[in-house]
Amino acid sequence: MSDNTITVNGMTVEFHEMDAAGRINFKLDNTWRDPMDFIVPKVSALDFIMRVHKTGGGFWSREMKDFASNSEVRRWLDNSAIRFNGRALKPKDVIDFPLYSVVLFPKAQRITIL
Repeated sequence: MSDNTITVNGMTVEFHEMDAAGRINFKLDNTWRDPMDFIVPKVSALDFIMRVHKTGGGFWSREMKDFASNSEVRRWLDNSAIRFNGRALKPKDVIDFPLYSVVLFPKAQRITIL
């Protein structure tokens, strides 16, 4: 591992560079970020996406024409309709941080990118 790493709650994350204020950026993402904004150690895919679902106002369901239920969001994970850093994860899989991208419905004509 390179010298550019931080450890948060036992999880080590490699980054590209750090500025004087402690913000970091990654090779694939040149935006300067506070490391604590997106590193949530040992969180499952379901826990993470449910946090986004609840704090972001909720995902919209095309089937029900209303906000998606928790069980529908879980089905999206089971059916590989959500990808974290390009990988489909099952609900209990632990996310490998940092997250560069979260894509909902990657095979659809219209996708959602978080």
